[in-house]
Amino acid sequence: MMRLISAFITALALLLAATARAGDNPEDSARRFVRGHASALGMDFPQATLGDASHSVHLGQHILSFPVFHRDLPVFFHSVTVQIDDEGRVLRVTAGTNGQIDGDTVHPCPDGEPARDFAHMLDLNPSMVLSGWLRDPEEGLIPAIRVDVHPFAREPYSIYLDARSLNPLETQPLMWTADPLGSVFEENPVTTPDVQTVSLQYLNEPKDILEGAYAHVGRCLDAETCPETEPTAFPDDDGNFIFNPHLGPYTLNDPFSEVNAYHNISRINHWARDTFGWEGLFQGNTWIHVKVGQAWYNAAFYGGNDEIAAYIVFGQDVIDFAYDADVAFHEFGHAINRSIRSHPWYLRDAYGMDVSPFGIEEGFADIWATTYSGDPVMNSYVLLTRTADNDLVCPDDLMSEGHMEARILAGFGWDVRQRIGAHAWNHIVYRTLHFLESNAVFDDFVEALAKSAEDLADEALAGPANSKGWPEMEAGFADIIMEEGATRGLFDEECLRRLVPLPDGTPRRIYGYGRDRTNKRNRPTGLQWKITGDDDTKAFRLYLAWRYPDPDEVEPGYRVHISRGHPVEVTWLNVDDVEEGEDEFTVTADLTVEASPEFVDFPVCGLAPLEEGENVYILISANTKERIFVVDVEAFYLTTQPPPLTDGGLPTVSVAAAGGGPSCNHLACGSTDGAQSLLAAISQILQ
Repeated sequence: MMRLISAFITALALLLAATARAGDNPEDSARRFVRGHASALGMDFPQATLGDASHSVHLGQHILSFPVFHRDLPVFFHSVTVQIDDEGRVLRVTAGTNGQIDGDTVHPCPDGEPARDFAHMLDLNPSMVLSGWLRDPEEGLIPAIRVDVHPFAREPYSIYLDARSLNPLETQPLMWTADPLGSVFEENPVTTPDVQTVSLQYLNEPKDILEGAYAHVGRCLDAETCPETEPTAFPDDDGNFIFNPHLGPYTLNDPFSEVNAYHNISRINHWARDTFGWEGLFQGNTWIHVKVGQAWYNAAFYGGNDEIAAYIVFGQDVIDFAYDADVAFHEFGHAINRSIRSHPWYLRDAYGMDVSPFGIEEGFADIWATTYSGDPVMNSYVLLTRTADNDLVCPDDLMSEGHMEARILAGFGWDVRQRIGAHAWNHIVYRTLHFLESNAVFDDFVEALAKSAEDLADEALAGPANSKGWPEMEAGFADIIMEEGATRGLFDEECLRRLVPLPDGTPRRIYGYGRDRTNKRNRPTGLQWKITGDDDTKAFRLYLAWRYPDPDEVEPGYRVHISRGHPVEVTWLNVDDVEEGEDEFTVTADLTVEASPEFVDFPVCGLAPLEEGENVYILISANTKERIFVVDVEAFYLTTQPPPLTDGGLPTVSVAAAGGGPSCNHLACGSTDGAQSLLAAISQILQ
């Protein structure tokens, strides 16, 4: 954005000889020339257009002035002016402020008021004006004014003015002498592949390592565990941190990633403090420790404890997570969240393990990432692309994993942001963090945001809130939040109970947690699938597939529990009474299938066929040590009940008979006489 704005407002003189095509009128010639030299004129960005030209003739020269538009909106007081002689040669092109500022009558002003007036004239909503010096390769040091701009719904940026005339200046290669330069990706190597040179702000003196007011960055000494780091990015002879990115697999020495991480974490840390007055500290410091180069395909924020300060770690595997600004913004979003509120990662109830608090935490982090960048797409580089511009709803798109559930909340947040504006939304979100209950679930989340909007609207009407930098709030913003929450299904009873419809032939996915992550006890997953019978459906076949970790490398470990007429009932046990490796729960179900079945038929054991409108519920529970696992499921509705199982059928099952009668215990359905075992079990029920 800095490059875009500065390119608009920079006066350029292009003494280039260009001959118009035969038959061209002056406006066509001028327009073609501007398009052909778009890069030099700062017009090489998406959706930049020229309006209709004003045309005058002076001393045989045609002077055509084109207004500049961005996304069909005028860039106020800006134009591109082209001078063409009678022979069709372009003599001069100027991209600038169209004479709105008279440089001869403006003098440097210590308090920066002329610069502020200039920025207001451009409708740039400046928040700070600083006096300083710029380093120009040709002129050397020149007095300059920096205007920090915080436009609505866009990322903050700065523009630079010559303090002698208030004429706009290029920001590159002109930079504040107080800050070294650094090479970074504006977003990531996919969406913005060209390396940019930026000013590395807030560094501590003598600015020879990447440690500053908001981030201390170092590379892992041990790539496997990374208990300690040390800096490997050092400035060149000019004091700048200029490096080339390494876009391949893991490398032991990649200083570019340290620079990129410093730049992104520093700017969002500063933004949170400057925008909201956030006072979060990490063991008493405003800066957070940032680790890069751990051999890990992930990134994370760790809250720390009394002995270890909080830190953010960027993994480096086939790609480097430190190269993606969205990852940095998301992880620092956790730092904002956790400095204000704490919460459990899951709740226990009769339906299983409710990961809604986990989803809310990740949803807040996604909201910070998208609203700060102004872009709904996250993680374009790390191959885990999520976008808040989605139509996901609850309960249909639940997967029993915080990051997956967060997609719904981020989509809800983006829709609200689009309707009420980024500035208002940011303050509503930040305020909500301070009073949202620790055990909040999705409806609590939406209602708390609406309450924040109401409170801010009341305070804005009273007056003092605006003096604190809060935007004008409208009473209707709370209603918009509630409307969007309802649209996403976040108030639906089946969303809150996590009962996910499983239509005929529709694939679903679920995440579960094994003993290495659950205090070494087996737990149920966080949702139940629901199948509703219709007039043609008498039974169904459920296909299941263990997707992660690789089933060729680990032993799949899950169980299937099925109940008809009511959800599978989960009873949680006192963890102190449960030995390691055992179940932390019991279930009440009509059928339980052990040993990770690949398919399940229901009803079985002679139970009555499904009736129209009857609901059947399916719960997956863990029986594995893997930290996290993924199972895909798909149901196919049957018009008749399946025949008795034959050779190669189901693994061991346990079936409770309808009506509280005898049960088919541990049928050897996978044995060579599976059909006989099933018939024997039915006979047992009928006795």
